Amino acid sequence: MKELEDEKHSLFQMSMLIDEWKEKYHVNKNHELILQNKPTLANVRLPNNYLHKNHILNRGFSNLPEAITTPDEIWSLWKDPKSQRDVLRNYILYGENVNYVVSTENGVITSAKAVVNSRIQQYRKGLILFKL
Repeated sequence: MKELEDEKHSLFQMSMLIDEWKEKYHVNKNHELILQNKPTLANVRLPNNYLHKNHILNRGFSNLPEAITTPDEIWSLWKDPKSQRDVLRNYILYGENVNYVVSTENGVITSAKAVVNSRIQQYRKGLILFKL
C-alpha cells in the first residue's frame, strides 16, 4: 500500500512544488505542466490558473503527479452521453485510510483532493479504463 502525503500546503508551497515538477515532467509552450499516463496514452494538463481556482482543496497536493502517471484506477465517462464530446476522468491513487483523486475534463485537471475510503465510490463512475 502506498503511503500518501496527507499534509496541507500553503499557496506558496504549492507553487514551489509545481515549479519542481516542471523541471521533472513535460511543460507546454504556455508553461503549463503536462503529466503523462502511458498505459492510456493520455496527456493531462495542469492549467496555470489552477492554484487560484482550487487553492482550498490542497490536502495531499504533493501526490498529484503520481496519481496521474501511476494511478491504481482510472475511471472515465462522458459529461453528456448524448453529445459524447467532453470526457471526464478520475485518476485514483490508493492510500491506507485516505485515497487521492485527480479529476479531469478533456485532459485538464479540474480538482485534486484527498478522499476517505468511505467516500471513494462516488468517484468510481462510468467505465474503468485501468486498474492495478
